Amino acid sequence: MMSLESYYGGDRVVDSQVAQLYNKCGSEEPWAHRTLEAKDIENLFRLSWFSSSLFAVLRLDRRVVGFIRVWMGRSSCEVWLCVDPDLPEVLRVEAVEKMLSWASARCRELGTPQLSIWSGYRFSYMHRAIRSVLTWYVEDVGSMLMRFSGKVVDVEPPPNYRFSVLDSVDTEVLRSVVEVYNQAFSIYDWFSPKSFEDILTEFSWLRPIYIVALREGEVVGYAMLNTFRAIDGEISAEVVELAVKPRYRGRGIGKALLHYATLYAVDRLGVRDRLFLLAVPELIKFYYSMGYTPWREYMVIRTLLTSLPA
Repeated sequence: MMSLESYYGGDRVVDSQVAQLYNKCGSEEPWAHRTLEAKDIENLFRLSWFSSSLFAVLRLDRRVVGFIRVWMGRSSCEVWLCVDPDLPEVLRVEAVEKMLSWASARCRELGTPQLSIWSGYRFSYMHRAIRSVLTWYVEDVGSMLMRFSGKVVDVEPPPNYRFSVLDSVDTEVLRSVVEVYNQAFSIYDWFSPKSFEDILTEFSWLRPIYIVALREGEVVGYAMLNTFRAIDGEISAEVVELAVKPRYRGRGIGKALLHYATLYAVDRLGVRDRLFLLAVPELIKFYYSMGYTPWREYMVIRTLLTSLPA
């Protein structure tokens, strides 16, 4: 018998089971997903953009076999869920139905009839299971997993800008990074604002490398580079974020930031064959021109409350 309950963090056993389940859900592209442990889930709940969302776990007896997160985007209710791939197919579908029914109630409380369900890679087991329980939907590519081709593209950096690597805490620079992030990404439906405390938590937890672009002392853009042990046990690197303040776009800053981040990953970290990023659809051509090759589509399903399981 499966039961679903809201979860607010703080239980080490549950955190450990959620982490193990996340690792299973990333097993279709194990080189591109960070291996999570209980402490990672604990850190997630310290982030304001995560803790302010709604989260629930699905149990089969005492074992966590699913989890779901719901948050309010700019114009729709955003949903992300994971079900244990080791469950028999009939139970996987039942799990998806139960969690989407819970999401339906939460989205209704948030006051929107529209949902965007982040559904996994195209034709993955999660993508198929979610589509099977909806009565109506349209789907788009939410993001593209892109893998570095191995060739660093030469770039002429724009004049009058300075590019610098930040690998230790500089509170003033990190405050500026928060400002750039919130300005750059607020146009997307999935956006949730970050706070300065979020960035500090991420920095101490993930130990990212920031390459920042400065003009007369002002941080106008940055690239965030993470290295981690992937689910397959090897070291990978991801360009997690590439952001430029809107009024500075079109000047080659983003291109230079990506160039320096790629160069750092290849020359300093030695991860040429395991370097990747997730691109929003409108920037796929840009990343391709910078040496990144489309690898696999991550799908988002758009639907209405009336199309979800009751």
